[in-house]
Amino acid sequence: MDERVVCLVDYENIADEAVLSGKIINFHELVALARSYGRLAGTYVFVPDHRLKDEVVWRARKQGCVIISTGSQFQDRAKQYLTADTIMIDFGISMAVAMQKLDKIVVVSHDGDFVTLINHAKNEGVEVIVVAGEKIAGVLREVADVIRDLPFES
Repeated sequence: MDERVVCLVDYENIADEAVLSGKIINFHELVALARSYGRLAGTYVFVPDHRLKDEVVWRARKQGCVIISTGSQFQDRAKQYLTADTIMIDFGISMAVAMQKLDKIVVVSHDGDFVTLINHAKNEGVEVIVVAGEKIAGVLREVADVIRDLPFES
């Protein structure tokens, strides 16, 4: 399998869902899932500054994920553009355009804000796999090529 894949993780989004259901995200299985779609160019986990010390972030780092520190939601309104979602969307669009050999993007989130990224990637001919929990936005279901369940530790 020579298809090139990148995985983008909206950490706070999925971590909050996991905590509410009393579960822990299994980053080992998440990375394996991304690899099952082709040659993994990288797994990038977008983490707001106030969540950087979460134990699960350490587990993601241990699995070879690149942790990208983003601004916190608690910043003033003038700096709202620095949120994890905005940075992840911009990063994903840049990856889809810059990496002409990119075949698939795995978006790990249930947030409908990522429709912009997904539509842009699909316009570039990139297949989009969404990995999410039960709270996946309906709009993500409509635009994703494939939907997979978020892996949790047993």
